[in-house]
Amino acid sequence: MRKKINQSNSVFIMVDIQEKFRHAIFQIDNVIQKANTLNKAAEILNIPLVVTKQYPKGLGDTMVDIYVPKHAVEFEKTRFSIFTPEFIDHIKALGPDHIVLYGIEAHVCMAQSALDGKALGYNVLFVNDAISSRKQTDKEIAVHRLVHHNVEMISMEMLLFEILEDAKHPQFKEISALVK
Repeated sequence: MRKKINQSNSVFIMVDIQEKFRHAIFQIDNVIQKANTLNKAAEILNIPLVVTKQYPKGLGDTMVDIYVPKHAVEFEKTRFSIFTPEFIDHIKALGPDHIVLYGIEAHVCMAQSALDGKALGYNVLFVNDAISSRKQTDKEIAVHRLVHHNVEMISMEMLLFEILEDAKHPQFKEISALVK
């Protein structure tokens, strides 16, 4: 049985929400809105946040309308999986049980990252309403495949309220206001 996710045993990872994808990704506005909420929640709850960028020379920087808190650590990569040697060292130093993935594209970088995360022994949570691909069918196939590999599907709101656990949590009102 897995440990329940909380502030001290998790890391949020926003994958490759970059400018060149802006007009190509299915329901990108929703992904941006959910990613901003998750990034703000990571800041409020003091959860480590990693932001990855796939080949920024070609695909651009993180989208300008994405909120990136000061505590976020950024990694550039050319591999599709986020699990580069530098990233692995960073995550090991943080020591999470759970890695929370959101961003794009669900069927390429995110799927490979989720599978690598599972292979390394992490509980991987895929924030299903904060991910997308260019084609909706690619996202659906990625989700279906990852479920068969024991990657947990979760919604943004489910995730945040599971972390809070109780309405008496000190940051409950701040987080609750974010999801409204």
